[in-house]
Formats: sequence, structure tokens, C-alpha cells
Amino acid sequence: MKKTLLLLFMVTLVSAAFSQISFYRLFGGEEFDYAHDVVEMPDSGYLVVGTSGSFNVGHADAFLVRTNKYGNWLWSIPYGGPENDGVNDLEYKEGFGTYLLGRTTGAAGDFDPWISFVDDQGSVIWEKSYPGPVWEEATESAMTQDSGLVVGVKRYGTGTQESDYSIMRLDIAGDTIWSQEVNELGDDEVTNVESYQDSMFLISSNHWDTLNLETYGLMELIHEDGSLIWSDTVGISPGSSWINDFYVSNDTLFGVGTFKLDDTSTFNRMRHVRYLPLAENGDILTQISISAGNMIDDVVLPVPNSQFKFGAFRFQDPMGSSPNSDFYVALNSYNLTPIGATASTVTEGEDRLVNGIPTKDGGAIFVGYQSLPSGGTAMAMLKVGQGFDYPVVPEIPFIQDLVGQEELKTLTSVIVYPNPTSDFLNVETGGEPIDGYKLVNIEGKELLTGQISHTESLISVEGIYSGMYFLQFYSKGVFLGAKQIVVQ
Repeated sequence: MKKTLLLLFMVTLVSAAFSQISFYRLFGGEEFDYAHDVVEMPDSGYLVVGTSGSFNVGHADAFLVRTNKYGNWLWSIPYGGPENDGVNDLEYKEGFGTYLLGRTTGAAGDFDPWISFVDDQGSVIWEKSYPGPVWEEATESAMTQDSGLVVGVKRYGTGTQESDYSIMRLDIAGDTIWSQEVNELGDDEVTNVESYQDSMFLISSNHWDTLNLETYGLMELIHEDGSLIWSDTVGISPGSSWINDFYVSNDTLFGVGTFKLDDTSTFNRMRHVRYLPLAENGDILTQISISAGNMIDDVVLPVPNSQFKFGAFRFQDPMGSSPNSDFYVALNSYNLTPIGATASTVTEGEDRLVNGIPTKDGGAIFVGYQSLPSGGTAMAMLKVGQGFDYPVVPEIPFIQDLVGQEELKTLTSVIVYPNPTSDFLNVETGGEPIDGYKLVNIEGKELLTGQISHTESLISVEGIYSGMYFLQFYSKGVFLGAKQIVVQ
């Protein structure tokens, strides 16, 4: 395994190994916690958003979590009122700020679309809700060239309980420039919105065909003024088809989804490749089905400067005891069988990676949730390193606290790497008057102790179980501060 080989030569290749960052993190509390979207920050750390019942037990809050590039918690902030709120999507622009998009509970007790604009510390600059006659929430978005937004809004029907959607164009103050509603029989939903060539936007959605009694996918290209440029259906015939995610690279659209031959068959995987500039509705290069048996593709990401793609999918084993599914991550060449597909969850219940992005180091970060043996769910972060350097995922999940974490005094000049690690830690003291250390677990139990140089030291953690620990630093027996450490 690539990571193992790198670690064997860590002493001489510290810089090369240090660039290979992969990890799996779970954050949770007492209730249900879901991560829905992620962005990478300029320092290679991450902002993660979602919905949590742990800040406001019995109800749900929107939340924003900030981590460093190793997935270690830095801070978390809840948003919303006393009822049910959540974030489904976020948009970030360096030097500008971050949009959080989701839902809030309105005065009538229903859901209203909610957008909050926050700074890099999560402080709210402004927030707005958009009350309507039905239950609604913002689900997908893309930023316009003037830093406004194009937003997909899910609208829950009142009579038949069928869902529709609307598309909104907002300015940088959150004011509506235009709005278009899609009101058709059956369930309709937006699954992704991406900008294309500055002033245009690609939108994927799924619709119910009342004539054939099947679901079909739809790709649309719209101008930022709201005018439709073209639309085209996506699907495998016969049967229902769904398009769940896509991205565009060099004017070629790569989409993933699923299809069923009939109501009694299992889900199978669908691929959709389209060259955009050629025809009025784009020219379909290939649209293929892959018989997989209850596999649903949820996320597809490009690997920079490569023919390969990262993908996340769910799989339900028909022979297993769980009626739900585990999630997997794969590296593939799009139309071929996945290379190195790796199972990442083994728990009962529904496990899913909801979203993801390629990262600056040539890897990818996925976010979602994992069901817990004790009940509830924890938000999940899964970082894949360059070349499919896949993290170790423990069979017994280790849950970091999402709420009320103890603030630790940290020594900003002290550098500890690699972190996470599986064999040793290199400590550079940065001139701090450190002469000793202790490694303690989250319960405060001391596992290691020793002396440390005033410049640089090597600490072995071989034999330490996987989990989160604190490396405490001392000077003549006086505690100076600590660093959070993850052992894999």
C-alpha cells in the first residue's frame, strides 16, 4: 500500500510523506449529525456545514465547523432558532466571505429557505429567509461572477405531498433578482448547480414522467438572466433514471446517477458524458449503464491533470442483515470498473457521503454521515490523498465531540508532524522552553512521557491504538500547552 511504503521511509522522505494527507473523522454529540457540504480554505483547512441535533437536543440546528488540513476540530458554530434549521450547501470566495444555504423554521411553523453570509470566523454579516406558501429549503447553489448566487430551492407540495422546485437569482445582499418555479405532477428536485463560462449555469434535476410513470433526469443550461439556452433528458430506457451529480472539465460534462429497470429491480449505476459546445442541447458522447446490484452513485469529482475520477457511492448488500447501505469511495477511469474501491463503513443503518471536492494536494475530501451502533449518526469527513492514498477506517468508530469541546492552550510556534500518524511524531519546538512531554488520551490517562529537546525531537507512538490524543508540553514540570494528535 502506498502510504505504508511512504511511512517505512519517513525518516529520509519526511517532506514527501507529509504531503500525503489522508484521514477519516467522525464528529457528533447526543443526537443526529449530518454533514452536507465542504470547501477548502486558503490554509488547506476545511469549512464543513450540515444539520445537527447535538447543539439543541430534540431539535436541529444549522452548523459550521472549521478544521485544519488534517481534519482536526478548530471551532464549531450553531445557527438557527429553537426549532429545526439546517445547512445544505455553502459557497466560499477568498477575500469575500461564505454563504450558508439551507432552511429555517418560519413563523407559521413551516420551513423557509434561509441564507446567511458569514466571515471567515463564522460571524454573521447578514441573514435572510424567504417565506412562501409551502414548505421550502435551499438545497443547491453556485456563485455568479458578481458574487451573487443562483439557488435551487426544494418546494414540498401541500396537497399530494409531491415536491417541486424553484430557481432563484440573488444579488450579494441576498435580494431576489428573479425566481422561476417548476410545478409538475410528481416529485421533481434539483440535484446540482454549477457555473459554466462565467454567465451560464448548468442544472441537473430529476422529474416524474406522468405518461410513462417513470423518473427521468434533466440537464439544463440557463443564462444568469434566467433565460433557458437548452435542456435535454438523461436516462436509461426502459425504467426510471436519476442523475445525482456532475462536474464540467474542458467543456465536457461528466455525470453519475442510478437507474432501475422496473419497480421491483435493484438500483444500478449510470454514467453520462456530454460534450457541451457542439449542439444546441450539447452532444451526448456516451450514456451507459452498469449492472451493479443496489449501487447508487452520489458524488463524482475530477482528479486534476488526470484521466481519472474520484467517486462516492452507496451499496446495499442484499445478503446482509441491514436494510440500508454502506458508502464506498473509488478511483476510476469513468466508464471502467472502479480501481481500488474501498469499503469505509461496516455499521448497521444508512451511511452516505453526500458531497465532496478535489483538494489542492491532488486528492479529494468527502463529507456525509455514518450511523452509530448506539443510535443516531455522526458527521463524517473522509480525505483521500494523492494517488488514492486511502485512510484507515476503524471498525469501531471514534467520535470527536462536535459540541462543547474544551479549549486547549496551544503553542503556535510548536510544529508537530505528521498528524495523523501511525508510527512517530516529529516535534519542532520553535524556541519554546520545552523540556518534557506527556501523551494523554481524551479521558486524561497518561500513555507516554519523556524528555524533549529544545529544538527538535522524535516521539514514537507505535503500539498506540487509533484515536485522538493530546500531546502536552512542559517546562520544569509546568504545563505550557498541548497539541491535538490523531493516531491511525
